[in-house]
Amino acid sequence: MLSTIPLLMIIFFLSNWLALSVLIALFGFLTSFQNILSESMIQITTEDAYLGRVLTTIRTSTSIGGPISSVVAGIMLDHSGD
Repeated sequence: MLSTIPLLMIIFFLSNWLALSVLIALFGFLTSFQNILSESMIQITTEDAYLGRVLTTIRTSTSIGGPISSVVAGIMLDHSGD
């Protein structure tokens, strides 16, 4: 939830490049912090026999989002006129 605060604040600081840069860096730090905590929680709660399968499934499903979102963002930019 903490990583949403910098994202919401970015809306108000689009014209201030210094604040925008700090907010983007803060978002990256908080997202990394959340990823470390969630990875640790998965490792603690999953049985050792299934840990590799669980982590592979999660990483595969999250990696699919990158190329798909790139295509969607490209389509949106083509239609937005920017």
